[in-house]
Amino acid sequence: MKSSKVTMSENHPKTYGVILAGGIGERMKSTTPKQYQRVAGKMVAQYVIETMLANSKIDEIIYMYNSQHQDYVDQLMSGIYATKPIKFGHGAKTRNETTCAALNMIDDDLSHVLIHDAVRPFMDDDIISRCTQALNRGYNAVDTESSVGFKQEDSVQ
Repeated sequence: MKSSKVTMSENHPKTYGVILAGGIGERMKSTTPKQYQRVAGKMVAQYVIETMLANSKIDEIIYMYNSQHQDYVDQLMSGIYATKPIKFGHGAKTRNETTCAALNMIDDDLSHVLIHDAVRPFMDDDIISRCTQALNRGYNAVDTESSVGFKQEDSVQ
């Protein structure tokens, strides 16, 4: 996160939904990573993206993926009608490094960040609401899976 401008208003900082999709699905022993497997006709990651797109509390999405999965991402996005901005970035060797790379794509320090794994399709409005409540209590970033919150002064490395 770089500058210190507020992008929405003093009362409503911009909220980014960060989707981590850099995994290769080693434990599944499949040539297709979990986030790009099809379930009920959609890629698993599509459920997460569509939930974030439909939720009014998320202003922008950052989708972090393995650079070797560009073909999967192209297929994924061909089935999605984006109603808000989506930025794309490449993941790193670890989840933490990928999270840091996503945070570095954010233009201001006063934003809120909700972090979610693309392989977990059961995200819903209730999860987003609980996370944004935590963000409104003073956290800058919340991980939906671990219920961990981070304040700006916390070091994420």
